[in-house]
Amino acid sequence: MSKELARNMRLGFFVIAGLLLLISSLYMVGSKRNLFNSTIKVNVTFHNVNGLMEGNNVRFSGIDVGTVSKIEIASDTIIHVELMIDKSVAKFISSNSLASIGTDGLMGNKLVNILPSEEAGPGKPLEEGTTLGARKPIDMDEALRTLNKTNDNLQFITTDVKIITQRFSSKNTLWSILLDSNVAQNLKQSIMNINTTTKSTADFAQSLNSSMMDVKKGKGTLGKLLTDTSLATNITQAATNLNQSSKNAIVITNDLNTIVGDMKNGKGTVGSLLKDTTTVHNLNSAFTSLDKGAKGFNENMEALHSNIFFRKYFRKMDKEKKNKK
Repeated sequence: MSKELARNMRLGFFVIAGLLLLISSLYMVGSKRNLFNSTIKVNVTFHNVNGLMEGNNVRFSGIDVGTVSKIEIASDTIIHVELMIDKSVAKFISSNSLASIGTDGLMGNKLVNILPSEEAGPGKPLEEGTTLGARKPIDMDEALRTLNKTNDNLQFITTDVKIITQRFSSKNTLWSILLDSNVAQNLKQSIMNINTTTKSTADFAQSLNSSMMDVKKGKGTLGKLLTDTSLATNITQAATNLNQSSKNAIVITNDLNTIVGDMKNGKGTVGSLLKDTTTVHNLNSAFTSLDKGAKGFNENMEALHSNIFFRKYFRKMDKEKKNKK
């Protein structure tokens, strides 16, 4: 009876130990899958999941914060992925963050990386049913194909470099010319001459630049001509006046030619005077008559001064002239 009791006690001990081990295992697995933590659901839409499966991890800043709970194909180019994110970490994740598919290590399992968006700036914390933006994942197969093509191109380049090196190593080539000491000395002298010429050109350019700066500042005759606006205005006005004077001179010359031609032809008063001798004689007679008339007028005025009727008037006029003086 005692042996059977001891056997039952040992059996009960092993059963209890197995149950405790099973419960511990389930708790550990559940903690990895967020079965016993408070979580929220977040949606992401991808065009290609690159082998992502349900149960894969979700990481934020390198820390596991959840798992992939559901993958559903919506169309040939759209795949909806549902993520279970730990609620205690969701408050640190912005709603404008981007999700991308990565790899755990170089050849590990696929996982979802949540990266903060630097362009969009800070946003609201994650909430139940939030849809995150997706970033195009890196296709390893395409990267390997590109790397294979790059290796093929590198092989062709290496072969061409080898051929070029062999050609340089042969005689009577450019390499042998470069190794010639005379050629090196001539090349050195040419470089020195080019250096001297370059220096002279730089000095000339500097002098020319200095002269141009002086001209811009109004120094020297050329500078004054270029910068003095009043001088330019005076030159423009003088040119305008000269042009107008030339036009007036042309008009006056044409008028003088016309007048002289008319005078030669006896037209007009002056032409008549120059050509008609009778007119000249009549003018002389008229001037003689005017002279005689003026003398007679003066004599009559003198007679009026002595006249008894006008004597008082002229004396009054003389007295007023004296008072004015």
